[in-house]
Amino acid sequence: MKRITVLLGMMGFLIFCLGIINQLKAEAPKAGAAIRFVYSNLSGDSYPNRVSSFDLRHVRPTWSGDMMEGRLKYKIMLGFDKNFQKSQVLDAYGEYEVVKGLNIRFGQYKVPFDRQFLTPFTATQFAEPGVGDLKPFERDRGVTVRGDFSKGLLAYDVGIFNGNLISTNYNSKNKNGQDKQGHLFSSRVSVNPQGDYGYKLALPGKVKDFKSTVGFACVAGQVNNDTTDVFAFSVDVAARGRGFTSLIEYQNHEAKTSTKLQTSGITVEGGYFFTNKLETMGRFSDKKVKNGNQTTEMTFGVNYYFDDNNAKLQFNVCHFTDKSTSAVKKADNRIYLLYQIVF
Repeated sequence: MKRITVLLGMMGFLIFCLGIINQLKAEAPKAGAAIRFVYSNLSGDSYPNRVSSFDLRHVRPTWSGDMMEGRLKYKIMLGFDKNFQKSQVLDAYGEYEVVKGLNIRFGQYKVPFDRQFLTPFTATQFAEPGVGDLKPFERDRGVTVRGDFSKGLLAYDVGIFNGNLISTNYNSKNKNGQDKQGHLFSSRVSVNPQGDYGYKLALPGKVKDFKSTVGFACVAGQVNNDTTDVFAFSVDVAARGRGFTSLIEYQNHEAKTSTKLQTSGITVEGGYFFTNKLETMGRFSDKKVKNGNQTTEMTFGVNYYFDDNNAKLQFNVCHFTDKSTSAVKKADNRIYLLYQIVF
């Protein structure tokens, strides 16, 4: 009798587990990777001896999928250091659709702030980000309420984060050894008059229809184990259509400890598709520290898309000028030739 009871219990537990699995209806995860191989040639005041080198700029394997009939999505992305001796978890999050237009994302991912950083690195039009992309907030751990209304007319993100980037010290203390429970708060809103715009500026072969977007983001709170108060905002306008792409973004970041450091950055860029595969671009970008140095960048480039953003070749010529508070100027030139493959 006892054996029969145990057997029935095991069968009941198995039926329960099968029921849970059936409810989840998990799809098989999709695995892939992105590889960016780059040749760089650097010269100028910062490089008295010209630097010429080949490098693997990015090697990032990714796993993603969904369950519960698509209502729960997840993603994991790894990154490696330059010498491939260490790996690091960059993205690791789930996103649950509560109702249409209202999702909750939780885990580790990009803080919703500036458009340039939120653009997938595989979909960028240039080999390197502009100097005006301050990236004051990168990836962090937290929770975000996000979604969109009216078929993407309005998209929003409101989140709370640790403020320690992707630090593994979950019980971090400030410099006095006392917990302060400080956090970083982020909000971003995008208005898309022609419907969902997304964060990919260039869509090879799909730039005939005009689309535009206006975004505003604000971040405030504490970072660096609650020792630094920060406030930042960004404004961006982007559009694409008839073969043209354009972006204007302004960022302002203020960090306060015993002193206050204020940095602003602006980026203006545009491109044109001569064919569905051949694109030319130009960018002006500027970064200025209040009462400090100013860096200005001019970049021109050509992209050839073999298979959209899955396989492309990028050629960039960049000129940088750096002016210090003592009015001393230095100039640098950089050439990049980058091949990307995503599979």
